[in-house]
Amino acid sequence: MLIFLLFFGVEVEGDYYIQIDHTSSSINLFFLDEGFLNPAVGSGIIGADVNPAVLASTKNLDFYTGFSLAGKGSSDFEESFEIEGMEESIEVPFGVRYNALGGMNFIGISKKIGPLSIGVSRPGGNKWGIEMGLSGSVTGDFRPTEPFELTHADHPDIPIEDTIVIDIPIHGGLSIDMEDPLRLEYSSSPIFIGAGTGFGPIKLGAGLKFTSCSVLGRGSFTVLPGTLSVSLDTTASGWNVNVTGDATINDTLFYGRLDGDVKSTETAFSLGVLLDAKILKLSLAYEFGNSYNLTGNYNWLFSSISDFPEDFEIDTAGMEVVSDSNIIRGKIGVNFSDIPKEIHRETGSADIYFVGYNSIKAAVQLDLFLLRLGMCGSYDFPSSGDVSLRRLNAGLTLGLPFPVLNVNVGLAGSLLWLDTEDEDLDFFLPSATAGLSVSYRQDNFRVDLPLKVNITQFLVENLGELEEEGIEGVSFNLWDNISFGLGIGISL
Repeated sequence: MLIFLLFFGVEVEGDYYIQIDHTSSSINLFFLDEGFLNPAVGSGIIGADVNPAVLASTKNLDFYTGFSLAGKGSSDFEESFEIEGMEESIEVPFGVRYNALGGMNFIGISKKIGPLSIGVSRPGGNKWGIEMGLSGSVTGDFRPTEPFELTHADHPDIPIEDTIVIDIPIHGGLSIDMEDPLRLEYSSSPIFIGAGTGFGPIKLGAGLKFTSCSVLGRGSFTVLPGTLSVSLDTTASGWNVNVTGDATINDTLFYGRLDGDVKSTETAFSLGVLLDAKILKLSLAYEFGNSYNLTGNYNWLFSSISDFPEDFEIDTAGMEVVSDSNIIRGKIGVNFSDIPKEIHRETGSADIYFVGYNSIKAAVQLDLFLLRLGMCGSYDFPSSGDVSLRRLNAGLTLGLPFPVLNVNVGLAGSLLWLDTEDEDLDFFLPSATAGLSVSYRQDNFRVDLPLKVNITQFLVENLGELEEEGIEGVSFNLWDNISFGLGIGISL
């Protein structure tokens, strides 16, 4: 039985947040050149990792590289939590952060050798991470569930026949510290090698991908007792009691640590076909990835209070008892010791099996005199098994008639979800981005400048307003939400 209950006046201070990190090189690259998601308009090495038939469009030697800047969004609000034993709910200042990670998204080159074109590229890949930070304090007034009895055994000046029954309220709390926030992260980084050839309007291609996959978990937290004080001014059992003092808990209340790193390399094979009918361009590709095992080492430990002690000690050395007047005053100390703990720990080698996947990728491009419209999508689904990753990508572009410059506006989105044998471990992560690409091409050189807005980032920034005021409270600062990038291409 727990001997303490939070009673009233609880205050929570500190930095409490959940952070989501996400990057998809294909989405970032889509706003450099739509061919990275829509191979129907790809050329050279651009789009070849989606449909290797694109390589057949290599003129002689094509090179492309691109990167993007990061975007960040955050929202702060208060969340109410009902806890058993408390008269009032706790208001916790809580933050949600979303980071659209940037960096190098692509570097690749293709070369035409007779009727065959070959290419190799290193896309930036994908990364998803979730981080929880808890750092601060919780303070309030506590009291024992059962009153304490002061007798002659506690102080010699208390008459033998008297038993003074008192409630001892304690003010204070605990501190939460996270030197290393709890974090779980999945990342995949592929290398693509492929070849393509063409026969009139028909182009064919095949490719291989070697993807380095890893799952990282780490973090630690400690919950320690803070400064606790006792202040009592009451009448109990016919005695006037006016005492102050300190309460001491010489122990860690909770402790947890996680450290794990597992990784593997996945191999995938792809086939693609392109139809270039000038006005209408169609792309269709199939990709198969083999099953793989994520292997590595891990260790975790969690220590928690299994129960509070059944009793505690009262230090009455500084307490004065005036038996003639039934007065107790001065200082007392309350000491807790031998708090029972539950400790769970495990260290070992991890071996997580992921089933293979199938991926269907399709795209269509319609090129009219003043209208260029493109649509594309892909769906990755597992071949079998209980633990798998599913992914859906989609994009829509519209080319605008500008002189000298190539300008496209677009919308791209992705959805990733993890299927496991345990529903509590399943999760999905959506992302949507809107933007435009401005390209300048001169002879054998091109420069691409994307301007994009991560819609998920925008929603996170307005999460508090949406919760409190609805759609009327949403505000939008375009400049703060725009992220940029740069792409450079050379065709010889």
